Amino acid sequence: LVSLDASQIEMRVLALWSGDTEMLRILREGGDFHTATSLLLFGVPDGEPRYIAKTINFAVAYGGTWRVLLREINAAFQDGKVQNSITEDEAKYFERLYFQKFPQLKQKIREQHIVAKESGMVYNLLGRPRKLYGFDGSFMEVEEAKKQSVNTVIQGSAADMIKKMMIGLAPQIAKMGGKLSMQVHDEILFWLPIGEEDSVKDLERVGTDILSAIFPGGLQFPVNAKVLESYGDKE
Repeated sequence: LVSLDASQIEMRVLALWSGDTEMLRILREGGDFHTATSLLLFGVPDGEPRYIAKTINFAVAYGGTWRVLLREINAAFQDGKVQNSITEDEAKYFERLYFQKFPQLKQKIREQHIVAKESGMVYNLLGRPRKLYGFDGSFMEVEEAKKQSVNTVIQGSAADMIKKMMIGLAPQIAKMGGKLSMQVHDEILFWLPIGEEDSVKDLERVGTDILSAIFPGGLQFPVNAKVLESYGDKE
């Protein structure tokens, strides 16, 4: 069983979409984006600060606000994943701090909300449209519409990119006697015959080339391959 995982694809789509200079710098320099964000926000690369930085990154990528951060961090506290809960004021502070570091991203999100409200439509980076409702509704309906106006671009683009990679790799996998199994978020799983393990790195390279060619001259979209014994070995 082989896993091909598109490394932090949502963060790369977020940076490409927003054009945020600092986000692009971090990603072009390589390394782990959540670790870099933790260093940027808190001066610490790991531990609880990294968990908070990662949670903020995904909250923003999925179109959320400080409310999502508050809910997720306090849920993690209840589960014992972090040692401290946070207050509403702290969640708002973390959001302000985040957008101070990534101001172009903040502006892009504001613009997206306006465009989505005026047109009632949003498109992901590959042109897939989505009709949005709720901007004329209650506070919670408006907040959900704002969330989906961003989420559609980020997660929607990432999902379509993974499908392109899956389609592009399918003939090569079939030629090797393999069989596609499933897509799980930013990862595809497929079976290869015993003895084809040495070909995995080649598939990793081809997967990276397929994703990176979708937006020429933009960012690299690295793919990481891993050979597993079974589905139970997935992290």
